[in-house]
Order: sequence, then C-alpha cells, then structure tokens
Amino acid sequence: MRTLNLYPVLAGLAPALLVSFQALAAAAPATPPAAAPAAIAAPLTGQRVIQVLDQAIDWFRTLGIQQQAANEPSDLLILYDNRQIANQVIALAFEIARADVDVLAKQPATKDSGGTAAATQLSQLESKYAAQGAAVHSELESVQTQLAKSAAEQRNVLQAKISELQGELELIDARTTLLATMSSLTSQTIPAASARAA
Repeated sequence: MRTLNLYPVLAGLAPALLVSFQALAAAAPATPPAAAPAAIAAPLTGQRVIQVLDQAIDWFRTLGIQQQAANEPSDLLILYDNRQIANQVIALAFEIARADVDVLAKQPATKDSGGTAAATQLSQLESKYAAQGAAVHSELESVQTQLAKSAAEQRNVLQAKISELQGELELIDARTTLLATMSSLTSQTIPAASARAA
C-alpha cells in the first residue's frame, strides 16, 4: 500500500498559508495601540477560498481509496497515521478559510466589487453543495440497505464505503456552513457599502 502524498495539497495550500501569515503579521500591532490600524488586504478572495477548500477535500477523499486497499495490520497503521495527518491538513485549510472570511468581512465593499455577483455565486455554490449532499445522503442510505442484506465477506467493503460517505457528508456540511457564513457576511457588507455610498 502506498502512503498518502501530501505534497500536492501542501503545495496548493502553501501560497494561501504564506499570504495568510503575512496578513496576520501585518495585522499584529507594530505600533502602540493608540495608532489607527491600517486596512488589511484579504489574502484570498471568496472564490479562491472555496477553491482551496475543494482541493483539500478532494485530496482528503483519497483516504477512502487507501481504506479500501488496507488489508494488512501494517497497512492499517499507515492508514491511521495518514488519517491523523489528513485531519490536521483539513483543519488547517478550514482555519485559513475562516481567517480569510473574517478579513473579507472587515473590508469595506466598493461600488464595483460585484457584491451582488458574489452573492449570486455564493447562492449557486450553496445550491450545488445542497444537491451534492442530497446525492451522497441517498447513496449512503442505499449502501446501508445493502449492508443489511449483504454476506459477511462484503460487510467490510460496505462499512468502509459507509465511513467514506459519512466523511463526505461531514465535509459537504462544513462547506455549506462556510458558504452560509460568507453569504451572511456578504449580505451584511453590501447594505453597509450602499449606505456609505449614498
């Protein structure tokens, strides 16, 4: 069994991490707190945050393939280690996304920022993930039904599939929650920007 290759995900997340850390360093008060804070530029756009999360989640799904191929005790140990590392990577990806959303929420919206376009795009993504969630949920129910009727030798494969689908559902729920947060922040900043422009 081959080990989980972290390089593609870490290479994709490295620019986001660097920019996030630079933004955090810029946000740290280098002058006394009485000085006016400078505006912080968002490290990633909302769309780029979603792309980074999609990439991390797609990479995370490769654990399901490893789980299906693990049939020796040593393979299971490697899978356990890989799962711990993958959980840390996913947690960091979502932490970066939350930090970027916080920075985006603190930025004033401009007239030509395309706030309504961003809101439309976010609602389209929410619909897309809702549909994905429904599809995964129905597949999960189907596999659970198969498990109840399966022979003993098929149970391990079906249980691994159920575990993978439950993980996918959790990730889709996390995406949906993040999108809902971004949507609410977008809806809060657009009226505020309109009021300032008037």
